[in-house]
Order: sequence, then structure tokens, then C-alpha cells
Amino acid sequence: MTVPKKRAPKIDGRRLRSERTRASILGALLALVKDGNVAPSAPQIAAKAGVALRSIAQHFPSREALFAAAAAAYRDVAPRTEAVDVALARDERVVAFAAKRADVLETTAPYRLTATIMAAQSHAVHDGLRVAARLRRAEVAAAFAPELERIAGRAKAEILDALDAAASGRAWDAWRDDMQLAPRAAQARMAMVLSAILATIA
Repeated sequence: MTVPKKRAPKIDGRRLRSERTRASILGALLALVKDGNVAPSAPQIAAKAGVALRSIAQHFPSREALFAAAAAAYRDVAPRTEAVDVALARDERVVAFAAKRADVLETTAPYRLTATIMAAQSHAVHDGLRVAARLRRAEVAAAFAPELERIAGRAKAEILDALDAAASGRAWDAWRDDMQLAPRAAQARMAMVLSAILATIA
């Protein structure tokens, strides 16, 4: 008895083209931001994506829809601070963590600036920034868990607040932009402040 061959699933060409166009628009937006364009216009995005201007409105009926999709797309590719070995001595961990966090903050600087501007216009971007902040705080807590486990309650929260602020994008931008420090110098300042905070733990 001959077994009938299974039919190959039918490919919806229109849907694939639509998905590719949507991805191209979001990719173009993120690429423009990476290149230093803090507020890309629709014509600029369309030109970068190689699509018709009307395609943006077809896929994203509002600026909020575009911002929300861009925030979601960025979360999928955003770099994270790699975990440090908590078995390392405190000073070694500080240096290792500062180096890893510095790389992330330097890489994400243009996206951070654009997100801060867009947050005033978009609930999705504002919420995305809060999610990112919680993730960064969790990374700090994990890196310095041995020290934080020695304290509790309000004191623990206060120390974590200070560590989180020292390793934040705002602190990094102040060192790099306001003080005009080179990346390695800014990284050293971060390590210095983290060490000073951790030294207050008895």
C-alpha cells in the first residue's frame, strides 16, 4: 500500500513580507539610534529600512505603537551585565563587576538617551525603563550578595540603593559626558565608589 506523501505547509507570502517589513522598520529605528540619531523621523526610518513611508503607518498606526514595538525589540537584544564569581574576594569582584557594567553602559549610551527622551511621550518606553532598572539592580544585588547578606532590613536596602546608583547609567553618563572622562577612567571611578560603599558594611 502506497503511503500518501504529506503536503508541505503552505507558506503565506504576504504574511512573511509583512513580518519582514515590520522587522526592517524596527531594525532601522534601532540602527539610527545607535548611530546617534536620538529622535529618528519617519522619513529617516523609512529610508534606512528601504521601505515606503506609508509602510510605517500601516504597521504602526501611532507613535506609541512604534515606540512600544521598538522598546520590545530592544529588550530582546539589549546587553546584560555578565555575572561575576561571588567566590572572588570583594576587591576583585568590584573590579570585575565595574569592567562588565562599564562595557554595557558604554554600549547602551545612545539607546539610553533616546529612551529618556521618548519616555516623556510613551508609556511603553517609560515602563521599559523601569523594567531595565529593576534588572540592573538585580545584577548589582547578585554581584555583591556576600556583603548584602550580612545586613538586613532598611540598612540593606539603603546600601543596595547606593551601589545601584553608583553603577547606573546616570552615573556613567555624568562621568563620561559631564566630566569628560575616558571609559577606563569612568570605570575606575565606578569601582572606587562601589568599594567605598561596601567598606561601610561592618
